[in-house]
Amino acid sequence: AAEEPASTTTEAPAESAETDEFTWRDYDLSGEITIYTTQSENQISIIEDAFAEAYPDVTLNFVNDNTGTLITRLDAEQGNVVADAFFGALGQMDGTKYHQYFDTYDNIYVDECFMKDPYGIYNYFTIAVNVIMPNPDVLAELGVEVNSWADLFQPELKGMVGNMNPNTSSSSYRNLVAWLYGAGNGDPMSDDAWAFAADMMSAMDGQYGTNLPTAVANGEWAAAVFYEDSALANQHDGMNIVTVYPDDYNLACFIGCAVVKGAPN
Repeated sequence: AAEEPASTTTEAPAESAETDEFTWRDYDLSGEITIYTTQSENQISIIEDAFAEAYPDVTLNFVNDNTGTLITRLDAEQGNVVADAFFGALGQMDGTKYHQYFDTYDNIYVDECFMKDPYGIYNYFTIAVNVIMPNPDVLAELGVEVNSWADLFQPELKGMVGNMNPNTSSSSYRNLVAWLYGAGNGDPMSDDAWAFAADMMSAMDGQYGTNLPTAVANGEWAAAVFYEDSALANQHDGMNIVTVYPDDYNLACFIGCAVVKGAPN
């Protein structure tokens, strides 16, 4: 017989255990939790370390992939649910698009949150900001500077700008939305908006990638459009990249996590 998944057991809470920056509820927890996530290794490590200190008898199993792949897995696993939670990529701009996969969750800290999900499903934990992530040495060799989205249209950069596929990557989708609203002056369906998007696709020369920080650091691309936390983390870790906040316009979006409907643990 197939082995049953470990269950997470809960006993009555005792007094709260405090860490340096956050007060954890002192439940007696044990078992395993499977978390589908789109977040960077840096963000995952922060959660793992803090959770292990508060609940040492709980094992967190992270499955890391892009949004499209993970949502496809959730859809395929309906009726035989594997994941317990989804961490990241669930943005306020998605509306109710993915709600069928998740349960409502009464977050005890919701009243302290700056942004609340009106449906009670997503629990927002960060603000995602789009950035440009260039390799400074490649830009110097090409004799160009990049300070705005429009700077990526310089002829020297044609085919040298990387991006992930907006059909499967939530961060690339947010980039597209930012360009449409920004270039369209608030109207994402305007001719100016889509002309800008077409120019950006031309700069990228139809190329999509996955491990953008490594590709840029290795000089495969001169720059890539990316998301702030991962760009900063890789820059801090010594990769030959810099983080540029475009000075023409940008988009900030609340990103959340959620409990998977029918979660086994």
